[in-house]
Amino acid sequence: MGRTSWQWISVLTTIAIGICAGVVLEEPDCPPGLPFVNCTLSPCDVDAAVCEAFPDALCRADYCGGCVAKFYDRHDDGTEVHCELDVGIICENKNTTLSCVDNSHVMTVVSAMYGRQSDQVCRHPYGQEKLHNDTNCSAKNATEIVTGLCDGQYSCHPTANNAVFGDPCYGTYKYLEVDFTCDLPDAANAPISVLGPFIVVFAVCLSLHVSLV
Repeated sequence: MGRTSWQWISVLTTIAIGICAGVVLEEPDCPPGLPFVNCTLSPCDVDAAVCEAFPDALCRADYCGGCVAKFYDRHDDGTEVHCELDVGIICENKNTTLSCVDNSHVMTVVSAMYGRQSDQVCRHPYGQEKLHNDTNCSAKNATEIVTGLCDGQYSCHPTANNAVFGDPCYGTYKYLEVDFTCDLPDAANAPISVLGPFIVVFAVCLSLHVSLV
């Protein structure tokens, strides 16, 4: 039995309402602390959605916690790439690996800021000034949190979002800025991977000494 004209009007109206309300009609399974946001426009469909460090990266929209354009390696689309030219900057709802160039050194966190101190860093693809106007915004415990994650590590993988740091300025598109130095590990607190060769050599020398006594 075919649909009546009124039934077709009802179906088309429902579809139109769904499209007007947002681009996502099926809610994704978002992690705790990052509620689903039904955006009116895909963040990947605007001209400003570019990845400076990897211009050919594949853009995929993420609607958990906001309208976020995430970029992935085209040759390995399971790997998210870090688009910011400054390695210590991570835009909101993104993550990256922070590490020292010399893998024999560990990180010492000097400071960390989650919020917004500049209207030019981590510009949201939508380009709305209201998302960047508050430049006096920072979470109070950012340094403590990042120190716990990264201090003394060869690398760490912090995520910049409100679930981790809280929301110091609602409605502002934020970023995480980490200032760290790279230092030789303290032998007393060095990871096993650093002390391992020394322990092996010491054990061999000790066994030889005992056998000669």
